[in-house]
Amino acid sequence: MDFDFLKEGLVAPKPVGRGKKDKQPMQPIWDRYLEVSRDTIAKSIVEWHGYINKPEDRAAKYYAAKNWTIVNKEQFARGNAAEVSCSMTVGRITKLKIIPKYMWDGKGANKTLVVDQSSKVGAVTQRQDMVAATLQQFQSILASLNKESDEGMIFWRQARAIARPKSKRNWIYNAEQDLWLDAK
Repeated sequence: MDFDFLKEGLVAPKPVGRGKKDKQPMQPIWDRYLEVSRDTIAKSIVEWHGYINKPEDRAAKYYAAKNWTIVNKEQFARGNAAEVSCSMTVGRITKLKIIPKYMWDGKGANKTLVVDQSSKVGAVTQRQDMVAATLQQFQSILASLNKESDEGMIFWRQARAIARPKSKRNWIYNAEQDLWLDAK
């Protein structure tokens, strides 16, 4: 029997498994984490506006964004104003600890706000009406962050610590390339 007629319309088999990905050049740690941080804060601002301005679209179960979380969830659910913990992040999760510590001192009418510049924290609790402005200020701080500033150095140190590979290989930090390299 002659089956040569089948050659005309034969479909080539598809490869099995995943294909190789094109290797992308690694971005330096500073650039990569700054970009992720900027994207994260921008997304958090949009989520805040959607959460506050469109209560009908809120999910039944409360969720927190990367840069804000409602501290008084039960009171907010009953209609009270929200108290929101706002933060800047290095990457997506780790809080950037550059905010001076704000504390209330005294009681009643004698209560005053004290700012401790020597102690830095990663988050600050704000009233509901100030959250958007606070997040936008954080966004402008991240937009103007540079390596030479004190805040930039803190950001960079935290980013290097996050970016360090978790495998058991011997990794060394290359300052010139701003990357963790395998010390083979």
